[in-house]
Amino acid sequence: MIFKNFFRKNKRRSNDPIYTIVDIDAAEISGYANGIDQMQSGEIDGFIIRNVISKRELTTLIESHDTIEDDQKFFSDTGMAVFPPPFSNINKSSPSYADDLEKFFTTSANRWNHFPENFGFDFEGRVHETLRKIANGRRVETPQGVNNVGRYNPGCFKHLIPGKGLFKAHCGNLFHKEFPTFYEHMNEISIIENQMSYFVMLDPSQKGGQLTLYDLLWENVEIRMNGDTVLKDKSGKMYDLENQKQVKRQELAPQAGDMIVFSGGRIWHKVELAEETRRLTCGGFLTRSRDDGAVYTWS
Repeated sequence: MIFKNFFRKNKRRSNDPIYTIVDIDAAEISGYANGIDQMQSGEIDGFIIRNVISKRELTTLIESHDTIEDDQKFFSDTGMAVFPPPFSNINKSSPSYADDLEKFFTTSANRWNHFPENFGFDFEGRVHETLRKIANGRRVETPQGVNNVGRYNPGCFKHLIPGKGLFKAHCGNLFHKEFPTFYEHMNEISIIENQMSYFVMLDPSQKGGQLTLYDLLWENVEIRMNGDTVLKDKSGKMYDLENQKQVKRQELAPQAGDMIVFSGGRIWHKVELAEETRRLTCGGFLTRSRDDGAVYTWS
């Protein structure tokens, strides 16, 4: 795959897109039945799937989200409110770790089993229905938790606060080092290398909030320096992400109801500051099960 990407990039003209992102309506996505395999092989880099959720369904989902109390959310230092709180919040060194872990998975199972009635829309069902069309016959499901207790969250809401909220530059493979406890179990049941990312845009920011894909891949660049603006490759070369002459980028700005699925494990990316209004999405990650019979959604 390294040679393939290198060859593809050398052929690219300066005004060509960096990555191959298929932009297609949800009604036509079945034409890419092996889309997940194509992303894993590097043949394509992702999809923007339009109109996955209708305007009426969006209204119901957003209104339900907006009733969630702040004390049920996790607030990051980058202006982001997350519901449900992420798995990485559980402290493995805590004496109550085993109980906390069991509670996390049982709470998640209860939450998502009752999500359609409580939120007025079956978000998980719609995501799985859409992904099955590009999964090449695999099942699409949310995996059970550790020791088969409960299950993972298939996704989470991420609300970027206007003027404060952004996602720092990252890629999914970086998280394997940052959150080793979380990935111990995921690595047992699925292939975490080059995991994929997905989200559905619920309420885009009127300015900012776009997904930026950098012309840098994990296979060559594995170190993020302090902050989120400088990366270092295996030879020690530094890349200033704010220098557009040094690092090219491609921006994706889905509309409300659109779903993005992309190779977030290997592509360095960032979500820009939501400047004027909030940015609200719901999503998570995708991995293939160890027996390759399923695609897992989790967060």
